[in-house]
Amino acid sequence: MNHETGLVESVLESPDDDAPRLVYADWLEERGDPRAEFIRVQCAAARLPADDLRLPGLQARAKQLLAHARDWSAPLGLEPEACEFRRGFVEAVEVATDRFLERPDALFHSAPIRQIHFLHATRHLRELADCPWLAKLATLDLSANALRDAGAAILAASPHLTRLAALDLGGCEIHQAGAESLAGATDLHKLVELRMAGCGIGPSGLQAILASPALARVEALDVRGNHQCWVNPNRGEPWVTLTETNIQNDGVRLLAESNTSSRLAFVDLSLNSIEASGWEAILHSPHLAGMTCLNAFESDHVYADEGPSEPALGSERRTINEEISDVLCVSIPGGSRRSIRRTTGDPRWTAPPCTIDPGWVERLRRRFGHRITFRPPAVRFGAHFGGTRDDWFGGRAVLERVDDLIR
Repeated sequence: MNHETGLVESVLESPDDDAPRLVYADWLEERGDPRAEFIRVQCAAARLPADDLRLPGLQARAKQLLAHARDWSAPLGLEPEACEFRRGFVEAVEVATDRFLERPDALFHSAPIRQIHFLHATRHLRELADCPWLAKLATLDLSANALRDAGAAILAASPHLTRLAALDLGGCEIHQAGAESLAGATDLHKLVELRMAGCGIGPSGLQAILASPALARVEALDVRGNHQCWVNPNRGEPWVTLTETNIQNDGVRLLAESNTSSRLAFVDLSLNSIEASGWEAILHSPHLAGMTCLNAFESDHVYADEGPSEPALGSERRTINEEISDVLCVSIPGGSRRSIRRTTGDPRWTAPPCTIDPGWVERLRRRFGHRITFRPPAVRFGAHFGGTRDDWFGGRAVLERVDDLIR
């Protein structure tokens, strides 16, 4: 074992401690390696509160130093875009599941990996659930994989999730039965964040999660609905909008009325087609009083200072659903996020109507103050679509590139 290997292993053995990272930075500085400054800058930034005036400068310098990221991610065999550096080391990655399973130890011997977003996981889920290296993770991201209820049951039975603090199952087509499987899991007792955007778990699935002893530590819950994607179901047919609602109005009322909701600090219940009775229940809920953030964005309502700021083609402004469409169009094979040329009658711009009256917005703001937000989905709406079309839709949709509609 050479000296550098020993220094890196010290970091791997004590991933929460800055000291081994800074010792490694000293060794790198003696050799003129710019990563020494990068480690120190990110470690310093991580120790500061979000409102510290020094933070923007440190973050800007770290971004400049990331020009060397390709060299630093090379030992992991990953492109820089698939890696996230924290305190100077790669701690979060995005990787194809079959590639990971070929040699799962490789990543963990190279960096203090805490978080993995697995791509193309649908066909390999049982093997992945049986992989003991999952026990190293604090965050497991399986978003945009068509796990469905059967996959949720496989995942819930895994004995290697005992350290998980966060689980993202956004867009995984999990319904009530899958939610009940997760609620009955025996090894998710450390979970504090559960993301199930666009899954369609329904009110009964939400009730199972809220009442689950296994998930009693969950403080952050994402149950956004209306999982929207603009796809061409068959060659020659028009584009359509697929919309799946999650917990709906009944689930929102259940959330407001359940005493187990009092443990929740963050809830995202946006895009759930909430009706007046749902808003009324939220407004008067005694169980949501301690919540620090409640996101209640609904459909294409443009909220003051929170709507899209970039103009669309010509003089028109994009609606929120058009912004979501731009993000989700990365689902077209071989594509990336792109701007869509709007054409007359293009069904991709068909959005559900606004379901919240501005009066409710004002009443909710008076009740919760800065703790309630009306923010639309950002870069990820439950999922970053990096898998195959079978991962997303289980073969139900054939995604065709339509060059006359895409630029």
